Amino acid sequence: MTNIYNIADRLKKAGNTTFTKDELSHIITIYSNNVSNGNWRDYALDCTTNMAVFSIFRNSQDNALYTITKHIDKKKNLKFILHKQGKKIIEGESINNILDILKG
Repeated sequence: MTNIYNIADRLKKAGNTTFTKDELSHIITIYSNNVSNGNWRDYALDCTTNMAVFSIFRNSQDNALYTITKHIDKKKNLKFILHKQGKKIIEGESINNILDILKG
C-alpha cells in the first residue's frame, strides 16, 4: 500500500520556515530562465525551524553557486539573504530586492 503525503502540510505541522507560494514562484521563474539559458542546472530546497534555503547549482556535483535564505527570528521578523559561493551579497526585508540581482 502506498502512502501519499502533502509536503506543505507536513512542514507546517513540524513548525518549519518555508517560502510562500509567491516567493517560491518568483524564485522558480528566475531559476527556470537561467536553466533555459544554460547558466544553472540544479537546485535544492531545505527548511528548518527558523530558516528556508533555496540553493542554486551550476552543476549537480558543484557547491552552491547561489543560496537564497529566508530567516525568521524569535520576534517573527523576516530577513532574506543572497549568498554567492558562500559570501553574503545582499540582505533585505523583501525577497524582490534580493531577486533583482539574479535577474541581471
